Amino acid sequence: MTSWLTELAIDKVTQTPLLHLAFESLSSEELFDSAVDFIVAMFAETREVFDNPGPIKLLYDGLCRASSSLGALGTDPDIFRGIVRMYAEAEEAWVVLIAHEPEKYLFLVECIARCTEYNEDLDVTKITFNFWYELTQLITVEKHVLAKELFKETYARLVDTMIKHLHYPEGNDRSDIFKGDRVAEDKFRDFRHDMGDILKDCCRVVGGSLCLGKAYFEVHRKLEEQADGVNVRWQDIEAPLFSMRMMAREVDTDEENVVPEVMKMLVNLPKLDKIRYAATLVLERYTE
Repeated sequence: MTSWLTELAIDKVTQTPLLHLAFESLSSEELFDSAVDFIVAMFAETREVFDNPGPIKLLYDGLCRASSSLGALGTDPDIFRGIVRMYAEAEEAWVVLIAHEPEKYLFLVECIARCTEYNEDLDVTKITFNFWYELTQLITVEKHVLAKELFKETYARLVDTMIKHLHYPEGNDRSDIFKGDRVAEDKFRDFRHDMGDILKDCCRVVGGSLCLGKAYFEVHRKLEEQADGVNVRWQDIEAPLFSMRMMAREVDTDEENVVPEVMKMLVNLPKLDKIRYAATLVLERYTE
């Protein structure tokens, strides 16, 4: 059926028991992969959103009903990859509708935000990134200002999610962190820059000053903990510093509330080479 979908009218398919069967089959270990492929293929066939209101409603209702049980399935990484694929394909296919009717699709956006929080496999997390880019492109134009306002809270939480993902693994030296695996190290570096693009999207929706403030607060909190005698890892300071660097282009050059506080903080950071390096790059980005 998946291979035949391109030759069939999608509205005919979604009106058959096959649609219900596909979502029911997600609970079967043997059928899960085939069910995901079929559901994803149906979503893809509805990309012409204004031509397919009926199929989209049936598919959206099916996905919403299935969502309550999907959380219990998501403990296996391979299963979770399939779940993320479904949400990402649905949202990319319907992103125009999401911008047009944000209240109706808020539940779906919240689901993909939870998928983006996944930190067990970076490749799985990245599946969601293109949706955030496409949605940002739409809701930052004047006619979709209501969607922008509605999704601001979600994007604000997305900043926190990105900062968590930016943390280097445990260890103090390159040999400790990646066990000498240069491929894994390069992959993580590339992933960080991809997350930097998401942070810029967040700034465009929420505002550069607010996003920068979140990163500043995170570093400030860790410095206070360290002053109280808590053993703070260098990763906990370096990650939000890196996020500040990536946000710079979306922060107004006349921003006068957070940027001055960031500058004061940079000269009081722990004298650790990795933190000093990150702080130097932050300073360089904000010199303008």
